[in-house]
Amino acid sequence: MNTSQSFPGTDRVGHQAALSFSRPSGDILCIHFTGDWKLANDLPSGNAVQREIESAPTIRKMSFDTENLKSWDSGFLTFLMTTLEESAGRGIVADEEGLPRGVQRLLHLAAVVPERTGTGKGCGHNAERVAVTDRYAGFYRGSIGRFWQDAYRESPFPAF
Repeated sequence: MNTSQSFPGTDRVGHQAALSFSRPSGDILCIHFTGDWKLANDLPSGNAVQREIESAPTIRKMSFDTENLKSWDSGFLTFLMTTLEESAGRGIVADEEGLPRGVQRLLHLAAVVPERTGTGKGCGHNAERVAVTDRYAGFYRGSIGRFWQDAYRESPFPAF
């Protein structure tokens, strides 16, 4: 079965950020990303992905197509991290092969950042929100800084 639905964001600069879906087979959902996935744009909501998953309870695997992704920043990473966490909670396995190499590296780094202790676990729904916030804060403080340092070292362009 192959379905496609588009969910655009609002374009402020460059190419409009959008996502669409297809189902190469009954249990695989492929998310197609196009345009500039940057915070300067109003990005599509992650709710679109969750609605698509809810409409097909047989989905067990998620793949990504970024062939038409023009550019990305932390807005794209945040969207992906939220989508991956929510999907994993539903037992859906993500195949990250279709994502850009830099995105794959950052997602891996974010996954290995240890969770902070003393975040108020056991206090209900709010404790979960605090733990997720702490995880993202650690990701931004450590992983992104290391990524950009590595990227700068590997850059063929001289510093300005």
